Amino acid sequence: MFVYLNGRIIPSHQAVISIFDHGFLYGDGVYETIRVLDGFPFLLDEHLLRLAQSARALRLGIPVPFPDIKKVIQTLIRKNHFPEASIRITLTRGPGPYGFDPRPCRNPTLAISCSSFVGYPASYYRRGITAALVGVKRNHPLSLPPSVKSTSCLNGILAKIESIDLGAQEAIMSTLDDRIAEGTVSNVFAVKKNRIFTPVLGKDLLPGVTRDFVCRLARSLGLEVVEKELSINDLKTSKEIFLTSTLMNILPVTKLVWVANRKIKSIKMGVGMGPVTRILAVCFEKAARAGKWYNSPLKKF
Repeated sequence: MFVYLNGRIIPSHQAVISIFDHGFLYGDGVYETIRVLDGFPFLLDEHLLRLAQSARALRLGIPVPFPDIKKVIQTLIRKNHFPEASIRITLTRGPGPYGFDPRPCRNPTLAISCSSFVGYPASYYRRGITAALVGVKRNHPLSLPPSVKSTSCLNGILAKIESIDLGAQEAIMSTLDDRIAEGTVSNVFAVKKNRIFTPVLGKDLLPGVTRDFVCRLARSLGLEVVEKELSINDLKTSKEIFLTSTLMNILPVTKLVWVANRKIKSIKMGVGMGPVTRILAVCFEKAARAGKWYNSPLKKF
C-alpha cells in the first residue's frame, strides 16, 4: 500500500515519523476520514473545509495547498487500486522539544493514507446495533472544543470502553447537563411521528459532514428535520434511532442499554431499519453514488 508523508508518496512500510512529533507525544493534531465511492472521494471539499477549521482552532498551519492534497488523494486511489476505500488525512504539530509550547515545532507532519474499505458487518444494517448511553460525558466546550476533530481522542476511547463492557457496538455520550451530544464516531438521529430529530449544532458536538448531508437529503425528500436539544428520555421514547458517520453511512440502532442503580437496563426499538431510516438509507446510497454531486443541490431520489 502507498501512502503520502511530508511531500512523498512511498510504500507504507517506509513511512515513519519522529518519536518527538507532538502528535505522537501529546495528541496535538487534527484529522479527517473520507469515504471513496467508485473512485470518487465523497464530500471531499466539506471534509477539507472542516480540516481547515480544526487546524485554525489549534493555530496549526497546513503545509500543502488543498488543490495539491486533492491530487495526492487521487494518486493514492489510483496507485493502490482501491475504488472503494477510506482516506485518512492526519496533520500534526510535527517534531519539537518536550513541552506544550507549539512554537518550537516548525515543520507540521502531514500524512495521507488510502485503505481498502471494509465497512461494518452487513448484519448491523439488517438487524440494527446496540448503543450504550454511557456515563462518560462529552468534553465541555470550555475544556476541549468538540468542534475540533482532534487526534486527541481519549474522551471517545473511554466512552467506547464503557460501551464494550455493556455489550454495545457504539456509545452515545451526553453533555454535562444531560443533553444528547453524539456517539464516539457518529452523530445521533431519532424519529418520532415521522419527524427526524437530531441535536442542534453548537458548542457541544462535532459538525458531522455526513450528518449535514443526511439532513439535506431528508429535507429534499420532503421529510421534516428538527434540530433541537434532545434529552436521554427523547431517545428512549423514539420510534427509530439511527447513527451517521463517514464510514457508517446510516446505521440503525435497535436497542439501547444503560446502567441505573448499578443494574444494566435496556429498551428495544424493533428489529432492523424502521421505515424512515430505510428510506434515508436507500436514498443515501443512490445520492452518494450519483456521480458529480459536488456543489450541486440534492435532487429527490
